[in-house]
Amino acid sequence: MSTFYNIAEKSEESFWIKVDFPFVHDYGKLIHGGQLSYFKSNGEIKEAYFFLLSSSYLVCASESGKRKKMSKLKWKTIEPFVESQDKLSRYGFRVRQAGIFKDFFTSTPEDLDVWIEHLSAVSIFTDINSDFEIKCQIGQGTFSSVFLATDLSDNQTYAVKSISKSKLKTKDEIAAIKNEIKVMRALNHPNIVKLHRVYESDSKVELVLDYVEGETLFARLIRTGPFDEEYSAKFIEKFLSVLNYLELKKVLHRDIKLENILLSSNNSPSDFKLIDFGLSCFAKDGIVHSCGSPGYVAPEVLKGVPYGNKVDVFSAGVILYAVLSGRPAFAGRTAQDIFIRNRRCMIVFQKDHWKNVSSHAIEFVRRLTEKEPEDRLSSSEALGHEWFLLFNKEKPNDTNVSAISRLIFQRNEKRRHRILLADSEEQKCFVELHRRRGSLPTYIIPDVKRGIFKDHSHAELADLRDDRKGSV
Repeated sequence: MSTFYNIAEKSEESFWIKVDFPFVHDYGKLIHGGQLSYFKSNGEIKEAYFFLLSSSYLVCASESGKRKKMSKLKWKTIEPFVESQDKLSRYGFRVRQAGIFKDFFTSTPEDLDVWIEHLSAVSIFTDINSDFEIKCQIGQGTFSSVFLATDLSDNQTYAVKSISKSKLKTKDEIAAIKNEIKVMRALNHPNIVKLHRVYESDSKVELVLDYVEGETLFARLIRTGPFDEEYSAKFIEKFLSVLNYLELKKVLHRDIKLENILLSSNNSPSDFKLIDFGLSCFAKDGIVHSCGSPGYVAPEVLKGVPYGNKVDVFSAGVILYAVLSGRPAFAGRTAQDIFIRNRRCMIVFQKDHWKNVSSHAIEFVRRLTEKEPEDRLSSSEALGHEWFLLFNKEKPNDTNVSAISRLIFQRNEKRRHRILLADSEEQKCFVELHRRRGSLPTYIIPDVKRGIFKDHSHAELADLRDDRKGSV
């Protein structure tokens, strides 16, 4: 079989790579170790050699533990097998790429199961039908379909994302699938859909994922309408902790939206999974690629300037707007209309839809959806927002991420906000004008910068000056 990944990654000239002494290779995180047998090039079987499996390599070591040689496993295919002859059985797996392969044998079927389980975090399998029963289709995308599947070994239910190779026309599209797999293999969080295995055939690449019985957040909102404030607060606090985890892992999702959050059927605000990492990437300096869904994209992404993890925080703010009001933050007749409003980032809180929502919640939505990323809260800062105090009754000795984040938030608030000791009458008028318009909470007054008054008519400011003089 011609492997799909050969297009995007060159194969080694030979199966083994010699390990120089002293051992200086970065072979990744150790996953497993144990004894394997294999055939040498002269046909002689090498019995019970010790091997180390890392996140990148299978490393062969001597009896003393000295590493002798290794083989890069990323994107190689794994084919488990059982050989029977004269009432004797041998259990093993074949590692293959670009016509180069090597067979390894375990002493028992149980050992083979352990090796296969650990290899699933690194390599690609070939025959999904030998491990899973594929049932009905439950979803459809541009490049892929999603099916319900049952594990033949333990009867557990999974979702299988099946990607047609024929629809992937360019190297960039192939690289995007590889990137999705890389990112998902790096993640392990109860609120993020887990990638269990990857399979490849001549026509398809198939990802075995967690199956969540429930509905998307979008479907839930359509069915029930907006959530109450306490439920919304508990949901978004948990969701921000997921974003904080992604930031620690240096991962950007870049397509956070109502349709990519799956809620379980038990109605708990903390029981959900973030799905679809097709646009995700690892954080690095200079990311400028524009991607995302209309109405959820941070303005800096649409401007084509470098961005970081705060783009996901912006999307979380748009989601919070939706769950509190039951309406989109940026509405339009076409995707282009939505993108234009999205880029301008003019978010309106219409009284009819926000009359039952507290000023704390509205102010929090504003802070998550600030147009400029330097003014926007980070995930860790957001977790410390005072809005959560209304619903979280923490014990005095509790020390968790929310409590720590609250200290960070309060420190940064002191830096960012202050009671304005205005050095001009015009600045005082500016503040009062915004209070009258309802666009600022009464207890928060931002630093005033030069040029900030250009959007306000001189007549408005003059009227305010007259009002202030008359009230003295």
